[in-house]
Amino acid sequence: MMSDMIVLNDYSQILDLLKENNFREGFVIFFMVNEIVAGKIENFNILYYDRDKLDVKYLLKGRIFNKGKEIYLYSFKENMYRKRIIDDENNNGNIEYIDAEHKVWGNRVTKLNDDWIKLEDNRGIKLILPLKFKSSDTDYFIKTRNYIGFNEVGQAGFIDSRFVDFTERRY
Repeated sequence: MMSDMIVLNDYSQILDLLKENNFREGFVIFFMVNEIVAGKIENFNILYYDRDKLDVKYLLKGRIFNKGKEIYLYSFKENMYRKRIIDDENNNGNIEYIDAEHKVWGNRVTKLNDDWIKLEDNRGIKLILPLKFKSSDTDYFIKTRNYIGFNEVGQAGFIDSRFVDFTERRY
C-alpha cells in the first residue's frame, strides 16, 4: 500500500495514471460535487454512458480498480489529491484479507443498452453502471477487499480496504 500526493488540473492526468499503473481494464467510480459517475476502463481509456470525460475541478474522490489493484484519489485542497495504491498483484501473498460484497443501492433496474444499466431508488436517486442487464430481479454488488493487520498486542483489525469488482445475484 502506497500513498502519495498529486495535483490534478486536467482529465488527461487521470488517463496518464491508468497508463503509469498498467490499468488496461477495470472500472472507475468518481464521486463528484453533485453526482456519482461510474465508468469502465478498456485499453487504458475510460468509457462513460453519457459523456466523454469529467471536469476534474468537481472531483471529490475517485476509485480506479480491477481484480488486482486500486488507485484511490481523495481531494484535500483545491486540485490536490492524496493518491493511495493497493496492488495485490505484487504483494507476494503477504497480506491477509477478507472479501465482502455490499449491495449497490437502487430497487429498480433499467437496461440502457447492452453494456449499461441504471439503478434507481424510490427517492429518484440514480446510478448508471457499466454492467450488463441480467433481469429485473437481479441485485448488484460492489466487492471489497478488507485488509487485516495486527496491533502491538496481537489483536487483529482492518487496516485498509479497496474496491475489487462488481458482482450480481438474482433474488
